[in-house]
Amino acid sequence: MKLSAYQTELKKLLDQRNGYLMLSSGLLILTMILSLLILFLCGRERIVLVTPTMNTELWVSNKSASADYLTRTSLYFAELALNVTPDNVDFQQEMILRHADPSYYKILKPGLLDNADKIKKDHISTSFFPVDVKVDVKHSETIVIGDLKSYVGETALPTKRISYRVSYRFNAFSPLIIAFEEVKNA
Repeated sequence: MKLSAYQTELKKLLDQRNGYLMLSSGLLILTMILSLLILFLCGRERIVLVTPTMNTELWVSNKSASADYLTRTSLYFAELALNVTPDNVDFQQEMILRHADPSYYKILKPGLLDNADKIKKDHISTSFFPVDVKVDVKHSETIVIGDLKSYVGETALPTKRISYRVSYRFNAFSPLIIAFEEVKNA
């Protein structure tokens, strides 16, 4: 009788052990699959930006961004650079320099300082009215086209159609300016 009870208990324990062994094996395989998936997807994260005032989805990853994100960012930088007065030029240019790639900073800053000195000396004010933005998502580059209205003191100068190329490098999901220059015939 004791032998029969002992064998029944042993069979039940072996069945439990085999069940847990199967469960552990399944979890091990699942863990390996998930680990491989994580390694494959590492570096492909995207941050999706959605605000109540936007009707499109903007996203940015560690290496690129959506066309709408590049458009809005380029318009922001173009307005900082081209909507200036003698009173705000230093602030506007400091905002641009905060987003300059370190390798481009030393190229960009002297040009901005020369421009600020000229704006202050000649009492120049400019207003930029964008009319088009051409986006190259593959190269993280845009060309902002618009009309620049300039004033020297109280005297209005003729409106001029200009184009600026803005190129980016992304670092930690943040756009860094690697080129900001006027282009001809864009």
